[in-house]
Amino acid sequence: TEQLLRQEKEQLDQLILEKEAIQQREINSIAEQKGELEARLSEQKITLDTLQEEKSTLLEENDLLQKQLDAAREPDSDQLEEVAMLKQRIAFLQEEQDRLATEQDTNHYRIETNGDEAQKQNHSEKPLDPSQIEDLRRKCSELEELVSTKEDELKAAKEHSNQLTKIEQELLATKEQKQQSDERADQLTVEMTDLKNEINTLLQARQQFEHEVNDFKGKIADLEAALADNEAEKRKLVGKVQTLEGEIEESSKFRDQLEQEVQETKSALESLGQELNENNEKLERFEKQNDEYKQELSEKTETVDELRQKLEEIKKSAERRVQDTKAELSAQEDAREALEEQVTSMVSQLEQSAQRVSSLENQISELKLEMETAELNRSAAERLREDVEQELNEVKESLEEAKVDCREKEMEIEDLKRECQRLQQETADAKLDLQNERERWEQSKAAVGEVEVAKQTLAEELVQLRDYYDGQLKTEKERYNELQQAKDQLEGKVQEYETTLQAEQDRSEELTTEVKILGQAKLELEESIRELEAKIHELSQSHEEALRTEQEKSAKLTATLEELAQIKLDLEESNRERENLTQKLETVQDRTEKLTSTVQELEQDKQKLEESVREREASVKAEKDRCNELQVRIDELEQTNLSLEVQVNALRENHESNLSTEKRELEQQLRSVLEKHKSLQEEHANLVEANQQLDQEKVQLNAKLINQRSALVIVEKKLEAVKQQLDDKYLELDDMKRKYSSKVTEVGAIKAEKDQIATEMSQKLNEFESYRKELTHLSQTQVPSMQSTIQQLGVQKKELEQKLQVSAEKLSRKTSEFHYLEELCAREKATNERLAHQLEEAKLSPALQPDGRPSLGDGKVAQALRKENEDLLKQLNELQKTHLFKTKQLQDRIDELKIVEMEYGKLKDEMATMRHNSSFQEKETEIVELTQKIYHYEQVYEETNTKHRSLQRQNDELRVRHQNLVMEMDDLRRIADKDRKSRRQSTHDDRRGVHFNTRDSATMTDPSCKFLSRCFQGFLVVALADRCTVVLICTVINHNTMHFIPIQSCSV
Repeated sequence: TEQLLRQEKEQLDQLILEKEAIQQREINSIAEQKGELEARLSEQKITLDTLQEEKSTLLEENDLLQKQLDAAREPDSDQLEEVAMLKQRIAFLQEEQDRLATEQDTNHYRIETNGDEAQKQNHSEKPLDPSQIEDLRRKCSELEELVSTKEDELKAAKEHSNQLTKIEQELLATKEQKQQSDERADQLTVEMTDLKNEINTLLQARQQFEHEVNDFKGKIADLEAALADNEAEKRKLVGKVQTLEGEIEESSKFRDQLEQEVQETKSALESLGQELNENNEKLERFEKQNDEYKQELSEKTETVDELRQKLEEIKKSAERRVQDTKAELSAQEDAREALEEQVTSMVSQLEQSAQRVSSLENQISELKLEMETAELNRSAAERLREDVEQELNEVKESLEEAKVDCREKEMEIEDLKRECQRLQQETADAKLDLQNERERWEQSKAAVGEVEVAKQTLAEELVQLRDYYDGQLKTEKERYNELQQAKDQLEGKVQEYETTLQAEQDRSEELTTEVKILGQAKLELEESIRELEAKIHELSQSHEEALRTEQEKSAKLTATLEELAQIKLDLEESNRERENLTQKLETVQDRTEKLTSTVQELEQDKQKLEESVREREASVKAEKDRCNELQVRIDELEQTNLSLEVQVNALRENHESNLSTEKRELEQQLRSVLEKHKSLQEEHANLVEANQQLDQEKVQLNAKLINQRSALVIVEKKLEAVKQQLDDKYLELDDMKRKYSSKVTEVGAIKAEKDQIATEMSQKLNEFESYRKELTHLSQTQVPSMQSTIQQLGVQKKELEQKLQVSAEKLSRKTSEFHYLEELCAREKATNERLAHQLEEAKLSPALQPDGRPSLGDGKVAQALRKENEDLLKQLNELQKTHLFKTKQLQDRIDELKIVEMEYGKLKDEMATMRHNSSFQEKETEIVELTQKIYHYEQVYEETNTKHRSLQRQNDELRVRHQNLVMEMDDLRRIADKDRKSRRQSTHDDRRGVHFNTRDSATMTDPSCKFLSRCFQGFLVVALADRCTVVLICTVINHNTMHFIPIQSCSV
C-alpha cells in the first residue's frame, strides 16, 4: 500500500508541477509589477511625508518670525519716545554747559581783575580787610562746588549719551533683524508656493499610479481566479490523497492508539528529562532513603501477612456462625423484607463511618508520631530548624517521585481491570452471604441503633474529608493546606474519636460480613496501604529516625487496633475503588475511541505541562512558607504534647487491657490472611508475566510505529519539496510576468517611436511635395512676377542697411560712454588713494598722538577733518547718483540691443525665406555681408557687457574702501576724544600736586618783602606775607573752559 501511495503521489506531483508552472510564471510577473508599483508608492509616500514635515517646520518658523516681528514692533515706539526725550535732555545739558562756560570765563576775568587790584593795593601798601579775604574764600568754595556739580552733571550726560548711542545701535540691529525676518518670510512664502506646486504635482502623479495599481489589481484578480481554479483541482487531488491516508489511518487505529500512549510517555519523559538531569545528585540521596523505605515496607508486609492470617481465621469462624444462623434465617425471612431498606442505609452509613474512622485513625497515628518526634526533637529543635530548608528540597524531589508513581499506577490500572471482574463475582457471592446473615443483623439492631447516632454525626464530616482527599490527589498544595486545617480541628476531638473506636471494636465481632469483603479487597488494600505509607513518609521526612524508634515501641501496643481499623477502611475503600474502577473502565473505553483525536491536543498539553512546571515552582515556594508555618506549629505542638501524653498513657492502659484478649483472635485471623496472601502473590506473579508480555508487544508495536512514522516523515519531506518547487515556479511565473510587462512596455515605446518616425516622414514627404509643387508653379507661372519681388528685396536691402548704420552709430556712442566711465573710475581711484594718504598722514600727526600736550589748534584740526569727511560723503553720494543714472542708461541701451537682436532674428528668418524663394547670387552675397556685420556688432555688444561688469566691480570696490575710510575716521575721532579727556585729567592732577619749594621759603620770612610773585609752567603763586598765608591757584587754560581751584594753603 505504501508503494502504491508513493507512486500515486509522484504522479500527482508531476501533474501539479506541470499545471502550476505556467501559473507561477504569470504570478511572478504580476508580483514583480506589483512590487515595483508598491515601491514607487512607498517612495512617494515618503517624499510626501518629508514635504509635509518640512511644510510644518516652515509654518512654525514663519509663525515664530511673525511673533518676533510683532514683539520687535511693539517696543520700537517706546524706544523712539525715549530717544527723543534723551535728545532733548542732551540739548538742555549742552546749553547749560555753554552757560556755565561763559560764567566761568567771566569769573576768571573777575578774579584776574581782582588780582590786579590786589597787586596795585599791595604796591600802594594798602592792606586787605579780613572780610574781603573771607568773601574771596567763600566765592572760591562756591565756585569749586559749582564746578564739581557741573562736572558730575556732564559725566552723567556723557554716560546718558553713551547709553543713547547703544540704544540707537540696538534699534538699528533690531531693524536689520526685521528686514532679515521680512526677507525670510518672503522666502518662506515663495518656498511654500513651490512646495504646494510640488505637492500638487505629486498628488497628480499619485493618482496616476493609483489608477495603474487598480488596473494591475484587476489583472491580479483575474490571475487569482485562475489560481483558485487550479487550487480547486489541487484540492481534489489532495482529497484523494487524504482519503487514501484515511484508509491507512483506519487500518492502523490500534497502532495509533499505542503511538499516542508512547507519545504521552515520551512527552512525560521529555518534560521530566530536564528535571531528572538537574536532580541526578538528589536521586542518589533518595535511593538510600528508598532502601530504608523498602525495609520498612517489608516489615509492614509481614504485619499485613499476619493480619491476613487472622482474617482467614475470622472467615472460618464466620462460616461456622453462618451455618448456625441458617436455621434462624428461615424463621426471620418475613421480617427480612421490612429491614432490607434499613440494612442498605446502615451499610452506606457504616461505610461512611468506616471511612471516617480510618481517616481519623490515620490522623491520630500521624499526631502520635508527631508528638513522639516532638518529644525526641525538643533538644534538637534548633538544629532541625536549620535543616528545614534542605528537607524542603527533598520534599520537592519526593513529590516528583510521587508523581512518577502516580503515572505508573495509571499503567497498573489496566491490570486491575481483570481483578475488578473477579471482584464483581466475589461481590455476588458476598450478597448471598449477606442474605444468610440477615438473621444476625436482626439480633444486632439494638447495637446498631446506638451506633447510628454517632454515624449520622460523622457522616457529614466524612463527606467533607472525602472531598478533601479527592482534592489531595489532584494537587499536593491543597493537600498540605487541608491537612493542616484538619490537624487543628482534630486536636480537640481525639478523645471522642477514640471512645467511638473502642465501641466499634467491641462490635467488630458482629460485623462478620465485612470480613468477607475484606478478603476480596486484598490486593487493593495492599496498594492503599503503600500509598498511605508513602504519604506519611512525605509529610514526616524530617522526623524519620525518631519515628522508627517510636514505631518499634508503639507497634506492639497499637498494631492490633490499627490493623482492625485499617481492615474496615480497606473494605470501604475497596467499594470506593470498585466504583472508581468502573468509572475508569468507562473512561478508558472513551479514551480508546478518542485517541485518534488527541494528537493535536498533545501539543496543547505540552504547553500546559510547561505551565504546570511553573505552577509547581510556585507551589514549592508556597511549601517553603508552609514549612516556616510548620516550625511555628511545632512549637505549639510541643506545648500540646504534655496534655496529649496524659491522654495517650490513659489510652495505652485501656488498650493493653483490651489487646491482651484480642491478640489471640487476631493471630488466628492473620494466619488465614497469610494463606490468602500467598495465593495472591502467585496471582501477582502471573500478572507480572502477562504484563511483561504486554510490554514486549508494546515494544514491537513501537518499532512498527517508528517505521511508519519514518515513512510518513519521508512523505512529508517530499510534499514539502513539492511545495518548495511550486513556490519556485510561482516565483518564476512572477519573473516571467514582469519580463513580459517590461517587454510590452518596450514594444509600446518602440511602436510610439515608429509612429513618430512615420508621422515625421509623412510630414517631410508632404513638405517635399509642396516644395516640388511650388517650384513647378514658379517655373510655369511666377517667372514674370520674380522681377517685382527682386525690386521689393532691393528696397528691403536698403532698409536693412539703414538699420545697420543706425545700430553702428549706437554702438560707437556706447563705446565712447564706456571710455568716459573708465576715466571717471580712474579719477575716483586717484581721489580714494589721495584720501587714504591723507588719513595715514593724519594718523601720524603729533596732534593726534596720546603722549602730546593739548594745543590751541586741536579744535581747528577736528573741524577741518569733519569738513573733509562731509565733502567726501557728498562726493560719494554724487558718485552713487551718477552710477545709478549710468546703470539705468546701460539698462536702456541693453534693452535696445535686445530689440536689435529680435530684429536681427526676424531678418534671418526673412533671409531664410529669401533663400528658399530665390536662388540669386546677389542675395547670397548681401546676406553674407549682413551676417558679418551682425557678428561684428555681437562682438562689440559682448565687449561692452564685459566692460560694464568690470566697472560695476570697480564701483563696488570703491564703496567698500569708502566705508572703511569712514570707519577709520570714526575710530580716530573716538581716540582723539579719549586723549583730550586724559590730558585734562592729567593737568588737573599735576596742579593738585604742586607745592612750594623749600629753597624759596627763606625769601618769604623777610617781613620787609610784602609781595612775591613767581610764574612757572603755567602756574601762578601768590604770597601774602603780612597775613602769613599762601593761596596757591591753578589755572587750566583750554579752548573751552577755565578752572579756578584753591589747591593748597600753608603757613609760613
